[in-house]
Amino acid sequence: MVLALVVPFSLTSAAVAATPGITVTVDGSDEQYGGSEVVDEGERMTMRIQYSSDVAPGSTVEIALGDLAAFSVPDVPAGNDAIESIEADPDNPNILRITFADPWPPEVNQGVLALDFDIVEVERSSQENLTWSVDGEETSREITIRDGGDRFADVRPSTGKAVAAPNLAQFVTVEDGAVSVADEVLTSEITYTLSVDVEDEQSGYTITDQLPAELGYVEDSFAVTQITWDEAGLNKAGIHGHRVRAPDHGECVRGHPRRARSVADAHHLPCRRG
Repeated sequence: MVLALVVPFSLTSAAVAATPGITVTVDGSDEQYGGSEVVDEGERMTMRIQYSSDVAPGSTVEIALGDLAAFSVPDVPAGNDAIESIEADPDNPNILRITFADPWPPEVNQGVLALDFDIVEVERSSQENLTWSVDGEETSREITIRDGGDRFADVRPSTGKAVAAPNLAQFVTVEDGAVSVADEVLTSEITYTLSVDVEDEQSGYTITDQLPAELGYVEDSFAVTQITWDEAGLNKAGIHGHRVRAPDHGECVRGHPRRARSVADAHHLPCRRG
């Protein structure tokens, strides 16, 4: 048994076409999200055409690729006696016609031809169907095309609170057993951060945080940053400056994110107690 072209590879999504002697596979991605294969915009993928001596000598097989990708038209590999020519349709470069030799070379039993194609550039990440056909018989596979720089959601419901305080000890002195506190401590701001992570769609939510009696709210210091994704967990977006009510609580109003991560910061001052 002699191969016209030997290529080591791993295959996914095999499609046996009605055309005798032809099997087409498209290599898959190792990355998955939400049960869908993830590919980056502009990523190069490979379609492999496996052929055997069952192909009719002199026949032409038409390979078509959907709009989500673009073929790179190859030359016939050197030393391949089974393939006569590879030509792109003059009106549609995503249609390739592979013509086999006539007569069929007797020393060839089977072979593999690798066809590279590039995923198109996109404006937003999205779940799509990658399609291709062999002599009109169509096969498709669901993929998620990732827009460059997009980070998919990995959000679990949770809440949290953190505090970032300056070194208040610097205002405290001990001399001859007497403890004194400098007045500057009253103008040292303490930042509290409240965080809320939600998975399900929210039309809005209320955050309530009761200040200790020793602290006072710094006017206009309440700020909110919200990170959202669409209902599929794609297209991360950061949003700032939501409508809020303060100081007792802040209400973050947002359209309808399915998943969101919100962070609210507020500054407080120590209060002089009488």
